[in-house]
Parts: sequence; structure tokens; C-alpha cells
Amino acid sequence: MSMRGARAAAPSDGAGSTVPIPTSLATGAGSTPAGAAWLTRVPELVHRAVARWRLRLAEPFAGGTAAWTAPATTADGTPWR
Repeated sequence: MSMRGARAAAPSDGAGSTVPIPTSLATGAGSTPAGAAWLTRVPELVHRAVARWRLRLAEPFAGGTAAWTAPATTADGTPWR
């Protein structure tokens, strides 16, 4: 997964992987105290969603400023919608 335009945030669930935070999100939502606090939780929230729905994630979309979003597929390769 390319990290272009993103900074990596360490997950808080101990999974050992990183969740890339797009620069646009860090400078958008992350520019307020509440948004910065939420950004610290994003890795945990992403890892919980991946585990709950058994998702495989691609690189997150780089243009968003208010939400962390990424293309995903289920374990059998079906696109998640």
C-alpha cells in the first residue's frame, strides 16, 4: 500500500499494522481539537470494522477532509458497499 499523501498512525488495538491517515484528513478534521482527538481513535475504529466484517482494505481515499474511507472487499473478494 502506497503511503503517498498520508501519514501513518499506529493502531491502538495492538494489531501490529498501521492505518494510513491521508494528509487531507489530518489537516481537515484534524485541525480542530475534537477532530485531532477523533483521529487518534481512527486506527482502532478501522481495525474493529475490519475484524467485525472480515474486510480487506485498499489504500484510503486521499481527498477526504472529514471521514476516513477506503475501498474494501469481503473475505471472498466481493466489493464491500
